[in-house]
Amino acid sequence: MSDQTSAMLKFKVPSFGFSKLKISSPKPYVPPAPQEPGSYPDRPVTVAVIGAGTRGKSLAHYATVFPEWMTIVAVAEPNEIRRVKFSQEYSISEENVVTDWKELASRSKFCDAVFIATLDHLHCEPAIAFAELKYHILLEKPMANSIEECRAIVEAVERNNVLPTLFIE
Repeated sequence: MSDQTSAMLKFKVPSFGFSKLKISSPKPYVPPAPQEPGSYPDRPVTVAVIGAGTRGKSLAHYATVFPEWMTIVAVAEPNEIRRVKFSQEYSISEENVVTDWKELASRSKFCDAVFIATLDHLHCEPAIAFAELKYHILLEKPMANSIEECRAIVEAVERNNVLPTLFIE
């Protein structure tokens, strides 16, 4: 065995303690069952997009590919150029085109799900708010910036029996 191979075998990968972290809650999440096995909704799922940047646009694009499955009905985007272009592309009614997601969250539930594609550090608050309103959530990665925020999101979706999905491209 060469000295180089011997040195490589002695190299130890550092442990960062990730094996001790527990993100999952005590009970497993069980998504709502369809009315009949193999059945599909009789209408497209309606979606609000929170953040119309690159990720929000790429997620919303599926509505143009599969219009029988999904319709974009609202957008919250602070950048005026992106907001206007996005709302025109998806023919979103004016009352559902807003600058701040809190405006959509302040209303009664008006669609089935939200795509949260904001900046990474802005995921937790809207995820919890929309879970409390019983919206199903597609959350862009990373889920949150800390274990505590991840736990808070998991608790909110479990408490409200909504379906969370973490999108990783």
